Amino acid sequence: MHRYFFSKFYNGGCVIDDVGEECTSDADARRRAVEALPSAALDASSDLNGKGAYSIHVTDETGRLVFIATLSLFPLDQKTTNL
Repeated sequence: MHRYFFSKFYNGGCVIDDVGEECTSDADARRRAVEALPSAALDASSDLNGKGAYSIHVTDETGRLVFIATLSLFPLDQKTTNL
């Protein structure tokens, strides 16, 4: 098992993971990042009224960037959309 770090970036803020988690592979770390992304966005902006991008950057124990998962939110004004 190898240690991976999942740092969160959102609307100009960030939370750097200096503890990490053990994962079986790069693919396992990517899966964990994708699974964690929705709750990370909710934690950063509980009302989700504003637009923004929420990312988790995954690095391995050598500091190599393995993966970036990003969720973009763009609330639409009903006056400006034809839905």
